[in-house]
Amino acid sequence: MDDYVQYHNSEKRGVSCLEFTEDDGFGIVTNKPVSRLMIGNRIWLIGGIGKPRKYYLCYYFLVDNRRESSEGDFRFIVDGQQGTFFKPPILLNDFPWFKDFLKSQQNFSLGLRKIDKAFVNELEKVVSSKKANSFT
Repeated sequence: MDDYVQYHNSEKRGVSCLEFTEDDGFGIVTNKPVSRLMIGNRIWLIGGIGKPRKYYLCYYFLVDNRRESSEGDFRFIVDGQQGTFFKPPILLNDFPWFKDFLKSQQNFSLGLRKIDKAFVNELEKVVSSKKANSFT
């Protein structure tokens, strides 16, 4: 399985990932060509809000479906049924590795992109610690 990140710009999209609910489901839209090989991989959705920018991990999901979009500004819809939704979303700015992650992703300027395994490990640590904290 490979891991990818998709950035959600709250101002451009008109809605913040802080407002998402589990009822909205898991999915992203993109203009990047997405092959069927994406099915089974994991996408992490990170939302950015305000100036200075605050970055939040909103959810991750496993891709079940990819299809062309006939509406809006994006060419493809990628979604899935299985994932983890974070309520509240997890603020990422203060983690020591996050600045390097931003650089590795060109500050999210290139859209849907693969994540280096070292950063996947860091994201998984964050998720594990938040899950552990929710039971204390």
